[in-house]
Amino acid sequence: MKSTIIFCVLSVFPLGATQAFAQSPESFFPYHVGDTWQYTLDNTGIIYQTDIIVADSTDSIGGHYLKYTNAGYRYHIDTNYNVYELIPPVQDFYHHYKLDAEIGDNWLWVPPQSDSIRAKIVDIYPDTIFGINTMVKEIEYWLFISQTDSIWLATRFLASGFGLIAFWGEPGPFYHLSGAVIDSEQYGFIVSIDEGQRQLFLPNVVELYQNYPNPFNPITTIYYQLTHTTPVVLEVFNSLGQKVITLVNELQSPGTYKIRFDGANLSSGVYYYQIEANGFIQQKKMLLIK
Repeated sequence: MKSTIIFCVLSVFPLGATQAFAQSPESFFPYHVGDTWQYTLDNTGIIYQTDIIVADSTDSIGGHYLKYTNAGYRYHIDTNYNVYELIPPVQDFYHHYKLDAEIGDNWLWVPPQSDSIRAKIVDIYPDTIFGINTMVKEIEYWLFISQTDSIWLATRFLASGFGLIAFWGEPGPFYHLSGAVIDSEQYGFIVSIDEGQRQLFLPNVVELYQNYPNPFNPITTIYYQLTHTTPVVLEVFNSLGQKVITLVNELQSPGTYKIRFDGANLSSGVYYYQIEANGFIQQKKMLLIK
């Protein structure tokens, strides 16, 4: 059964305005220095991340490199509408998008040396985002284990004029665009979390989220959130239940955390990561592919 994503956000645009974005390929990944996107977790309403473009560099053949806050030059856009994300420190490019792709088009996602993980346009449809009539491209990412066996990994939704508006990963995180500033125009709400506002946005449940990317090679990030100050232990185990590494073992304050895990010294396979916080224990699975 096909799922429908519903955006419950307030819009910031001129009253009475009727507007539709042009649907050229490049409109599905807008980029201007100062453009800002803020995403919120679907199940908690907690702000997941805020992306801001701080620099734009052009290479000798017309490709663009986009620098983001705290991420360096993160995206590369070539002249054929391909969008790649650079994953440090291994410097592998994830081929996230073909902006001119139509329904049924597919391409190799990651890793570069494998043909087992692919992306595919499964739907293109009209929608209204922040009061703007636009088009959305739905992209699914799959791991092909054999000719008859495959695993869905994630779905991304790109909207003309906005870029990424939602991400679904199995089993999480699920997040959506709650506010943006694009080419100096503001849509929805951008929340600036300083110390005076922080208490308004504290998590109301303890939760361990799915690592991203997953599968990974060899770097991934593990996300979790805490409701109150508590001792936290975050560990990684192999498929035999043997502990591989302890990533966190300390007292932590309420909030959302992300921990980088490097599997460079490990062999390919299934691993489990587990959090224990004040009696709460949760475990999730991740896949290392080299």
